Amino acid sequence: MLSEVRNPGRTWQWCETVATEAVEPGATVEESVAGLRPWASRLLRGGEHRDGFYHAFLVEADEDGEFDTYHSTHVEDLVWFYDSEYVLAG
Repeated sequence: MLSEVRNPGRTWQWCETVATEAVEPGATVEESVAGLRPWASRLLRGGEHRDGFYHAFLVEADEDGEFDTYHSTHVEDLVWFYDSEYVLAG
């Protein structure tokens, strides 16, 4: 799941889901984690998203198809600005 951080750095900050995609059937958790950032970067490069701060979550849906990002298997943070991903130094 890819979500955009809305109203970042302020008291009323929230995340808005902008894309979801099922992982490949039979993929291991390690394979899914390795593909998470490239998947999110590919979506952002597609040009449909604005500059901002994004979280890519690897989550497991329950029997109703619902998921909770607070219980994600893995999270990647992405800063997208001027059609490029900015990587934090350090």
